[in-house]
Amino acid sequence: MEAPLAESEHEPFKSTSFNDLLEIEDGHFWFEERNKLIGWAIRKFFPAAKTFLEIGCGTAFVLRDVVRRFPEMRCSAIEYFDEGVEAARRRLPDVPIETGDARALDDKWAGTDLVGSFDVLEHIPEDEAVLREIHRVLKPGGGLIVTVPQHPWLWSGADDFACHVRRYTRAELVRKVTEAGFNVTRVSSFMSFLVPLMLASRVTAKLRGEAYYQSHLRQSEVSPPPTLNRLLAMAATMERMLIGIRVPLPVGSSLILTASKPV
Repeated sequence: MEAPLAESEHEPFKSTSFNDLLEIEDGHFWFEERNKLIGWAIRKFFPAAKTFLEIGCGTAFVLRDVVRRFPEMRCSAIEYFDEGVEAARRRLPDVPIETGDARALDDKWAGTDLVGSFDVLEHIPEDEAVLREIHRVLKPGGGLIVTVPQHPWLWSGADDFACHVRRYTRAELVRKVTEAGFNVTRVSSFMSFLVPLMLASRVTAKLRGEAYYQSHLRQSEVSPPPTLNRLLAMAATMERMLIGIRVPLPVGSSLILTASKPV
């Protein structure tokens, strides 16, 4: 394990948010559909993986789905915040989940088949250090799956509230993953249909002030009405089919990337 990096002044996440996430994730189109896309990526690109480590598992919403879909795979996770570890263990009491710093991974993770990091890198100033650490602990031929928010021009008060450091361009993410030593196998936008809605909310926030966004628009993003939630889930399902047949999606609120460590 490399020496721990200096403590960052940036707050990577609001530790008080884990209980809120536990309440909204189940049934929310964004979280549910991202899980399905991640499951597709594992089955498509890493079907032989026997061990899986999630970096920054949060409440274990993704990890629980991975455990259900791939019961033969030995899963484990680290989470930076003790509050997150506690929430994750409530969801998955039988899966090894512990406190850890992605910038300096424990040597015990060496030889892992597959590592996932889902909407985590954008919270960490030293994202390149995290990618190098993941590369170090993966076995030769091992795999990486990453999701991150896309398009710096979509930056708004929502990103500040979420403690984001950045929104990625596709080129930036590919460059950083490649420079960490990986071979990128696939990268795609997703949640493309959300971009017009996000732009509309950003314009409204500029016109009416960020306070209006925080008190009104943000609530509709966190807890969309049931009918809208179902419609957005249907749109995400169709989009996932397009991704599966390699239809290019140049825009999207998020990116998914898969890569492998050279043998």
